[in-house]
Amino acid sequence: MSESEKEKKIFLSYCGSRDQELLTGRKKMTLGDMERFSFLTEFFGLESYGLNLWKEFGDEVEEPLDALIKLLDEWEYENDTWIDDDGRLERWLVEFQKHAPTKEKREKLRKMIDLKYKKRGLPYPTEADFD
Repeated sequence: MSESEKEKKIFLSYCGSRDQELLTGRKKMTLGDMERFSFLTEFFGLESYGLNLWKEFGDEVEEPLDALIKLLDEWEYENDTWIDDDGRLERWLVEFQKHAPTKEKREKLRKMIDLKYKKRGLPYPTEADFD
């Protein structure tokens, strides 16, 4: 089994049902989904699988990605901050943990996230942070 396959198996074991449907091709992947999965796989140290996600689903998101890049290249959007949604990454972490399939998996994710945040001197993100 390759490193990417091992990482995929680990990642899928923590995914909620919607994410599993996306990652197994039963639901259509969006650019937003790919961005979220890229962040999550990198955050949890699953870089090999994160790269293979783009190989597997890149064609599905190529058109909206090209449109977004073109839009961002236009000068009138140069100083827009809508793309820098404060708290977006933390929301992804909280949601991913919340939808893990078992209490044990949710607790393990919480510990991994908490450890990384403590190393940065930050408190664990919670849903209350996004109200």
